[in-house]
Amino acid sequence: MIATNETHTIRECLEVAFGRVGLDWQKYVEIDPRHDRPAEVELLIGDDSKAKRKMGCGHSRGVGPHY
Repeated sequence: MIATNETHTIRECLEVAFGRVGLDWQKYVEIDPRHDRPAEVELLIGDDSKAKRKMGCGHSRGVGPHY
């Protein structure tokens, strides 16, 4: 997976991925609050500039229906 220069939650990714196969992710995924990020991290967005520079490509689509 290459960064998309967009921000998405893990829940959004789970909804899309499990939705593609007709499953409810909440029945299969357990969330452990011990692994939550610290409060000071407000926003994380991947940078695809290295992929563009080194491989001549970057993201072509976001998390949407083509995940």
